[in-house]
Amino acid sequence: MTETETIDLDAAPVDELADGEDPPDAAHIVTQQDLIHSQVTGEPIRALCGKLWVPKRNPDNYPLCPECVEIFNALR
Repeated sequence: MTETETIDLDAAPVDELADGEDPPDAAHIVTQQDLIHSQVTGEPIRALCGKLWVPKRNPDNYPLCPECVEIFNALR
């Protein structure tokens, strides 16, 4: 299991890529609880922007999703 940094509101950036999908272009923001649940069960999770996927790659390799960031900042 990889370690992720948390952001205020208990959200963490995560990557995207489910089998058969295109390579990711951004790291999305989800709650830490959803991320852990997905890592344990393999079930897809939904990012703030609405993207549904199973996290499998290191989010540090991608810029944050602008839609997720906009929604996250509006929630502050």
